[in-house]
Amino acid sequence: MRSILNKNLRRQLQFLELLYEQDGWHTLGVSAQKLNCSERILRDDIKLINQEFKPFQIETSIKGIILTYPTHYSADFIYQKVLSLSPEFSFMERIFFNERSDIETIAEELFLSTSTLRRIIMKLNLYLKQYEIQIITNPCKIIGNEQNIRSIIVHFFYEKYGVTHNPFKEKQIKVLDQLFIYVAKKNQIQLNFPDLIRIRYWTMVNVIRLQHDHTKTIPENFSNLLDMSIFENISFCQLFQDTFHLKFNKDTVYQLFSVFFNGHYAFTYQQLETMLRKKSNHAWKIVPKIEDLLHSLSDKLGIPIQNQQKIILELYNLQTMNYGRSFILHDKRRLFSEHHSHEFSYFVLLLKKELIRFRFHKSFRWNSNFFMETLYILIINWTNLLNALKHKVPVLRVGIFCDSDKEHTLFIRNIMHYQFGHLIRLSMIDELHLDSFKKVTKNYDLIITNISGLIDLSIPLICVNTIPLLQDLNKIQKEIFTLIHVKLSKEFDTEY
Repeated sequence: MRSILNKNLRRQLQFLELLYEQDGWHTLGVSAQKLNCSERILRDDIKLINQEFKPFQIETSIKGIILTYPTHYSADFIYQKVLSLSPEFSFMERIFFNERSDIETIAEELFLSTSTLRRIIMKLNLYLKQYEIQIITNPCKIIGNEQNIRSIIVHFFYEKYGVTHNPFKEKQIKVLDQLFIYVAKKNQIQLNFPDLIRIRYWTMVNVIRLQHDHTKTIPENFSNLLDMSIFENISFCQLFQDTFHLKFNKDTVYQLFSVFFNGHYAFTYQQLETMLRKKSNHAWKIVPKIEDLLHSLSDKLGIPIQNQQKIILELYNLQTMNYGRSFILHDKRRLFSEHHSHEFSYFVLLLKKELIRFRFHKSFRWNSNFFMETLYILIINWTNLLNALKHKVPVLRVGIFCDSDKEHTLFIRNIMHYQFGHLIRLSMIDELHLDSFKKVTKNYDLIITNISGLIDLSIPLICVNTIPLLQDLNKIQKEIFTLIHVKLSKEFDTEY
C-alpha cells in the first residue's frame, strides 16, 4: 500500500530502506541516482529524517552518509513512523474510529486543506477499489467488503503500533484478555504472546466495526466447535456489555470471531481430525492433498518430515484465511523469502515446482504472497529442515592466487575462511608462472585474487583489494550463492 503515500514520504521511506539494508557508508550521489532525485532533495530529506525519525539519524562526513540507530531498535520503527506521519493513513485511522465527521472538520483536525483531503480520498478510493472498499463522505466512513476492510485495518494497526503501543483503551484489552484466556483453557488451546497480540488487534477492530453497525452476514450453517460456557458467566457478560456497549451473545461472538467460527478454521489438529471424520467441510479433500505435497517434498529432498501435524494445520488454515497481503508497508515475508532463496535456492526452486502443480481446491490460484506464506510455514515448522538443507549445500572449491607475500595471502585466506568457511574449501595456489596458474584453475569452482586484469579463464574470478573491503566480500558472497544455485539446479534437473 505504499503507493498511497505522498511522493515525498515514499521517497524518504525508500531512502531509509536503502541505508538500513546495506551497512556502511553511502555516497549521496549514488543514493540520489538510485532514488531518481537530486542530491539537493536528499539533503532536505536528511534534515527532515533527523528531526522526525529520532533516534534514527543519518550522519554525514567526507566518507558519505550512514544511518545510525540504537541497538534496541529495528526497521519496524521506520515503518511505524512513516505510518504515523502519513496524512493518508492518519485520515483512514480517524474515520475508522469516528464516523460522524464531515470533510471540513477532519481537514481542520489533520491540518489539511479541504481540497487536499478530497484528493487524498480520491487516491484512497482508487487504490481500495481492488478490495471492494470505498470511502464515502459527509459523514466520512469506510464501506464495502467487510472482511477486506477489517483485514487491512488490522494489518495497519499492527504495523503502526506493534507490541509496545496500542490505539485501544487498556480497560478494553484487559476484558478481552479475560475472554481469550478463559476460552483457551476450556478448549486446551495453548495461547502464546504473539497469538495474544494478534487476536487482540483482530477482535478490537471487529468490535469497533460492530459498534458502527457494520456487520458480516451470518451463514445459516454457522457452527462452533469450541466450548463457550463463558456465556453462562453473568458477571462477565455484564462486564463486556459495560465496556464495549455490545451485548455478549452468540450473534456478537460470531461477528467478532467469524474468521475462526466459519466452519472451516481449526484451532487444533484434533479439531481438524474431527472435520475429516465428519466430512463437515472440504477438509477431507484438502488435507490429503497437503499430505501428498509434504511427502513429495520429503522424498525428493531426502529429509524426513518432523512436526507434520503442525505443518498440515498451518497450511490448511492458511487457505481458509486468504484475505490478501498480510502487510501494509513492511513486507517481512519478502525479506525472509529472499534470504532463503539465496541460502537454499534449490529448496525454493523445488518448492516452486511442486506448488505449481499443487491446488488446495479447483478455484485456488497461487500468488507471490501466498507462496511466501507457504515457504515461511514450511521453514519455521519443519524443525529439522534448515539443518538438513545445510548438509545438502555443495562445498565449492576456491583457489586463492595473489602477488603479495605468502603471509599476506594466508591473511586473505583466513578472512575468506572466517566469512564463508561453511560454504567453501580453500586452497592457496602456489604457481610460479601465470600460464601454469591458468592451467590449474580448472580444478576450482572460483578463483579469488588481488591481481587486477587477469583474463582468459574458464571459471569465475573475483579480484579483491589487498585488504578485502566490504564490497569485496559482498561480491564473493553473491558469486558463491550463484555457483551453488547453478550446481543444485543441474542436480535437480537431472534427478527430477
